[in-house]
Amino acid sequence: MAQNSEIPVKLLIKLASDRSKHTRKKIALNPNTPLNILEQLATDKMAEVRAAVARNKKTSIQILVGLATDSEAPVREVVARQRKTPLSNLEELARDSSSQIRLNVARNPNSSPSILEKLAYDSNTWVREAVGKNRCTPSLVLEQLANDSNSYVRLAVAENRFTPLNILDKLSQDTVEFVGRVAKVNYGKKTA
Repeated sequence: MAQNSEIPVKLLIKLASDRSKHTRKKIALNPNTPLNILEQLATDKMAEVRAAVARNKKTSIQILVGLATDSEAPVREVVARQRKTPLSNLEELARDSSSQIRLNVARNPNSSPSILEKLAYDSNTWVREAVGKNRCTPSLVLEQLANDSNSYVRLAVAENRFTPLNILDKLSQDTVEFVGRVAKVNYGKKTA
């Protein structure tokens, strides 16, 4: 019931104070929940509820900014995925100790080239792989990742439709067969 988009606003307001965290979470996800209620739920004692607020498309940038420094990693993970999260917060989240948060920043299509450049040096393979797939990754960074010791990072670069032809040409000769094959296919699509 709490996720029903046809619930009257008065009932949403009442349910936002419900003792059940599951009810409050559903209110936080409801697209018709008023902004002032989302602000209230953004300070809920339960991280699941705060994360749900971050997921709501109606959540303001101001609320996301506050949630970007939440003490609980699962909340910051959601903030790192949001397209509306300001670059300054993405820059901070890119330095988070949680690799999942850095991964979400690397996947965010609004991460800046400078953020992606820093994440290309991340110790976590999945983070580097996500940088290799991101359409905003600069060519010089893609070139660096094309030399990564991990074949899945190189594969991500080979799959990226924004990878320049010279890098795809190099990857087409990769010692790992599936990387070379994907690079050849992507190269063929770009030159057809």
